[in-house]
Amino acid sequence: MDRDGDGYGNPSSFVCELPKDSEGEWVQDNTDTNDYNAYSYPGSDEVDDDGDGYAEADGDCNDLPGMRGAEMSPAHTEICDTLDNDCDGFSDDADDSLEADIWYLDVDGDGYGDPDHASPVCITYGYSSDNTDSDDSNEYVYPGAPERCDGIQNDSDATGWTLAEEDGMEGTALFVAPDGVESDWTDRVRGDVTLTDPGELWICTGTWEVNLTVTTDELTIIGSGPDATTLDGGGADVVIHADNVAKFRVEELTITNGRSSHGGGMRLYILRAEVENVILTQNSADYGSAAR
Repeated sequence: MDRDGDGYGNPSSFVCELPKDSEGEWVQDNTDTNDYNAYSYPGSDEVDDDGDGYAEADGDCNDLPGMRGAEMSPAHTEICDTLDNDCDGFSDDADDSLEADIWYLDVDGDGYGDPDHASPVCITYGYSSDNTDSDDSNEYVYPGAPERCDGIQNDSDATGWTLAEEDGMEGTALFVAPDGVESDWTDRVRGDVTLTDPGELWICTGTWEVNLTVTTDELTIIGSGPDATTLDGGGADVVIHADNVAKFRVEELTITNGRSSHGGGMRLYILRAEVENVILTQNSADYGSAAR
């Protein structure tokens, strides 16, 4: 029965056959919770349909049950959930009333954030809740980081660090692919070696008798410093040879005892070569003893 004529019927008052002369009093609906008030029915702006204590007339911006309406009303506090929780017309970061956790920019993606770049953001990709990164440009530097043969302090919590801290990695080599996958190359950096994949070849402290041929773009060879890592060509061939390569970089090592007709230490026929803190000594060639 629909006593108040709002088009919604009382679920406790029903008939199986429509009585005579009763047109307008009965409807095929049973969802009216107050059949004595024509302004009270499901969807009415006078009724709190989602049970959060607020109707549309009270400023509820989403009064629909089952559509997360109960999470939105003027009494709610804005949180990070993509909804306009407090019904002020703004959601998440756009709402000045947002009470969000503080996040710190994590440029290098190591999980440790930069304390100088903080923000109460909802979208946490590229951010960290940690603020203890001392070098947010290097993914291998953070508190408690394992030491690498890269000539720098990786564990930013360590005190009194010196290059000698890397001595425990003496005689090891590591190849890091562009996707971050690491491979032990300790036994591969010996004799004649052809480098065919882009990435970083870390050669730790020690003297390595090797002749490297580079045939790939975007490769970097890194030592632990000129006083720590030495590549020895054995007097038989050029130490590093890169031909028809677009970009190549070598840094932090000494190159010695190379022998070739053109460039005993390094022979580079490439578009762009970057050499930083590299010592070339006691190399010989008919043309360009150190490098060509």
